[in-house]
Amino acid sequence: MKKFFFILAFSLAATLSFARERILDFDVTLTLNKNSDITVTEKITVNAEHKNIRRGIYRTIPLEADRDIIPLSLYMDGQPHPYFTERYGGNLTINFGNDDYIARGRHEYTLTYTMKNGVIFGGNYDEIYWNVTGNYWQFPIERASFKFDAPQGLKVIEEGISLYTGGYGEKKSQAQKGGNLLFYTTSALAPGEGFTVAVPFEKGFAKETLQMKIKRFARNHLPWLLFAVLLIYFLFTWYKYGRDPKYDGRILYAPPEGISPAFAGYLLARKFKLSFFAAALVSLCGKEKIKITGNGKLIELQLKDKYGHNLPKEELFILDGFFSSDIVYIGKSYQPEIAAAVKSFRNILKSDGQHFINKNNKFGIFPLLIMLAMQAGFDPQVILINIILTAVAFSIANKNTLQANWPTLIILLLFLPSMNVIFNSKELIFLSSVAGYLVYMSTIDNTTKAGRDLYLDLLGFKKYMETAELHRAELSNPEDKLKVFADYLPYAYAFGIQGEWIKSFTKMLSRDIVEDKLMHYGGRPIITGTILSTSLAHAAIKPSSKSSGRGGSFGGGFSGGGFGGGGGGGR
Repeated sequence: MKKFFFILAFSLAATLSFARERILDFDVTLTLNKNSDITVTEKITVNAEHKNIRRGIYRTIPLEADRDIIPLSLYMDGQPHPYFTERYGGNLTINFGNDDYIARGRHEYTLTYTMKNGVIFGGNYDEIYWNVTGNYWQFPIERASFKFDAPQGLKVIEEGISLYTGGYGEKKSQAQKGGNLLFYTTSALAPGEGFTVAVPFEKGFAKETLQMKIKRFARNHLPWLLFAVLLIYFLFTWYKYGRDPKYDGRILYAPPEGISPAFAGYLLARKFKLSFFAAALVSLCGKEKIKITGNGKLIELQLKDKYGHNLPKEELFILDGFFSSDIVYIGKSYQPEIAAAVKSFRNILKSDGQHFINKNNKFGIFPLLIMLAMQAGFDPQVILINIILTAVAFSIANKNTLQANWPTLIILLLFLPSMNVIFNSKELIFLSSVAGYLVYMSTIDNTTKAGRDLYLDLLGFKKYMETAELHRAELSNPEDKLKVFADYLPYAYAFGIQGEWIKSFTKMLSRDIVEDKLMHYGGRPIITGTILSTSLAHAAIKPSSKSSGRGGSFGGGFSGGGFGGGGGGGR
């Protein structure tokens, strides 16, 4: 009885295993013609169980520019079989069968098609770089093979033959070479995995037309030429329009009249930083309007006097629009009301700065067009990632939203190695262009004619603050020293030199006097450290919810690379 149940269970397991829909064999033969066109025959043996495979299967193949694919015939189980094609999204889909259901069980399809310009022409050798199965099948592929039907007179470079298996971008090689340029996998391919073969051969057999030579030159050298154009453009336009006014040596012992700490920092940087909002809070604290207390985990802002006269516009906004109650807490998590207040604060500075700052964003359009032109010759997946990178860079450059976008940027950059493009010279050129664009857009803004003198005055005032110890004669009275220290501390915070400012006055006065005064602003850690700005960053910024050239020989490719490819499924 036990033996009977064992045999029954074994038979049931075998039946269920066979009933699983899958590709049993995927055999491809590629024939090369002297004009560089190729003929491909795919024998795909499937097991159909009317789950996904009811009317047949479909085969999707990416279309390449100037490499049109023309289906010639389709057979099922040795008999001519109907099919129809669709072209969408840069792909050709060949639908096997019509609306009639096929019988359950094993079926062998034989698809034959031609492809124009199937050879990849290189500098030292030419090659067939063919994605045999594609990497996007719904079903596992138990066995795959590739036969290169080399014509007479073609000399294959055996040592350069490369085999790749696995997901897109992987370099696994669970495949081996048989005789007569036959290659086959040694383990099953899971859904999403594929088999790619690269076969190099000596130049001279396949004929490369002038048009193809021009396109190959553009593919191999265009990124470098565009990168050179981009660098020249960056340097020329920055030198002519983006250079800062040259410091003329002036020293100011007081800030320009009517210029607040936050606006002074904004004009010198010509972009918004959260430290400017923090500097406004420090300024209001010094004016007895608010009180700052807290530590690295929680900052408490207490409103002491909501009414003020002769305050800068952005500081009045904090008193009126930021304090919804007498106490505001800034923690380590996102707070929408603080984010809204920071945005309004930034808009005030931006509006006031229009008279003094030229936002030269127009100069950023041409580099974007150049970076888009660099995409010629990239794989579609890489182009998508590059376009997203460009969009993120544009957002950072034009909205100063690096803090909000850096997780997206890092995720994208970490994703590139999985696509095997991070070490691609063309991709490195593109990434360098993105980095250069970010630097360029952060420096191309400049002052207007009215802003030039104000900018130089602020530089002179900042220079005085950085060298306060050299001006002891102007601060002979200790009370004057302490008043100057307190009055200008918010400016030091906005300029990012509060440490040097405190150090200078600690020497001129005493550590105890300076520490006592700093307690008025919440203590040294809040003023000298990044506690206040970091807390604002957490509260105001919402968290963010590749091939080596075109060839794959000599180990320079990957699974999914080359022509052909795609995938398929049941219908």
